[in-house]
Amino acid sequence: AGRVDWVQQGPGLAGTGGLVLLGILGLSASNTEIIARAGTMVNPQFGQLAKRASALKAAGLMWREHPVLGIGPGCFKHGYGRHMAASIPKSEYRQFTHSYSEEYAHSDPVQLLAETGIAGWGIFAWLVICAVRLLRQSGRDPVLVTAVLAGGVALLVHGSFNLPLHIAPTAFLFWLG
Repeated sequence: AGRVDWVQQGPGLAGTGGLVLLGILGLSASNTEIIARAGTMVNPQFGQLAKRASALKAAGLMWREHPVLGIGPGCFKHGYGRHMAASIPKSEYRQFTHSYSEEYAHSDPVQLLAETGIAGWGIFAWLVICAVRLLRQSGRDPVLVTAVLAGGVALLVHGSFNLPLHIAPTAFLFWLG
């Protein structure tokens, strides 16, 4: 008696959802800031994509200068400031004037390599391998082990495109824990 027939309600719900969507689009169209941000999806050499690409290029320049030991954990923003002019597209100099120091490469493995070099990257890889090996040999519930390993893989994949652990010492502490 108290059940709702969703098939009967469908057209009304779809119409209401469409009106809400049109209202949101109408309000958004009047906001120039939102329109400018939406435009960054069309022109990939502008906004966040260009900033991320320049941070990755700067990380490569930092690693090329100090391949074995890196520039030091937590020092990415200083290295980025030194390599910023060489890493941003000339057509986009104007957008970087207000954000001189980017603190992150937006890729944990790349930032780890730039900050700690091959030595730190090797230690980190060894730490991850040891954590996985110990977890698999722990004799714990296989479902729990699989879930923890899947979470670690998800964090590594996410960290390759973003910055969930932010700095190298945090990544080491996570995997040590």
